[in-house]
Amino acid sequence: MSISEAKQLGGSKFKEQWGPSVLAVLLAFAAFIVASVAVFGVGGLIISGPAVVGLMFVYYKNINGEKIEYLDMLHPIKTNFGEVVLGYLLKLLFVLGPFILVGSAIASFVGVIFIVPLVGAMMISLLGIAACVAYIIISLHLELVEYILMREDDAKGWEAIKRSKRYMNGHKGRMFGFELSFIGWWILVGIFFPLALYVVPYYLTSKMYFLGSLYEAGVAADNAPAPQAVPVDPAQPTGGMKFCGNCGAPLPEEAVFCSKCGSPQ
Repeated sequence: MSISEAKQLGGSKFKEQWGPSVLAVLLAFAAFIVASVAVFGVGGLIISGPAVVGLMFVYYKNINGEKIEYLDMLHPIKTNFGEVVLGYLLKLLFVLGPFILVGSAIASFVGVIFIVPLVGAMMISLLGIAACVAYIIISLHLELVEYILMREDDAKGWEAIKRSKRYMNGHKGRMFGFELSFIGWWILVGIFFPLALYVVPYYLTSKMYFLGSLYEAGVAADNAPAPQAVPVDPAQPTGGMKFCGNCGAPLPEEAVFCSKCGSPQ
């Protein structure tokens, strides 16, 4: 599925259940905030994965023409809570890993920053750019983690990480293009925030179509039969072909004499 097709489908589909779609986003955000405050931030880490997967499940039902029910947000909690939390935390660790490394590197160069300010500033800038590039690449590799956990109730967190990386091979550029195609909308939301009530469900619905196409392609590739080896007939020559210098007859490359005229080769 192309980016334009996903956006066209998303733009027409989210309007069918706009109210429940928006409320599902607000419920997911509220659950994250409440959990973060209640358990000093740790609760936010634990509940954020199920909240994201539950939100995706709601939008998945919408694009399939099913009626949205608010208890659908609890789907990952009722089916595969532990693995959803594990998969999301692993993804978070990998995605934020570059910034953790950059922070550690900056801490080790604190003395250099004070002694040679210009060199220190340049090092911090280069490290920051490298971390941002790594963040984008890793995020694109792991884009399908939550989608896999949403579609498969028995999916394992670590397996979702590995499969997302495999399924996204060859598609990271397209996924990056999809995200860039909404930059203009996010700028408008920054200028006029109430517009988010339109943009967020439009974006999430379109993204569900796009991620779904990548997921289906990955599953199809996994289930494709392995190529069968063609048996070699021992009676047939396995080398290349050449032609007799005398009569021009085609001969196996290893032939010493022409089988037609008998001349040496």
